[in-house]
Amino acid sequence: MTISFTCAFQLFVGAAVLFSWLVAVMALTALIPLTILMLFRKS
Repeated sequence: MTISFTCAFQLFVGAAVLFSWLVAVMALTALIPLTILMLFRKS
């Protein structure tokens, strides 16, 4: 029981790190062009 809990914890921690890294990359790739568009748009 303890071994299975530790293995599952290690697997889910790795998946959570990967998921949060992918979310951060997606947010940055969406926010950088929007920020540039807002800063340099002609008024």
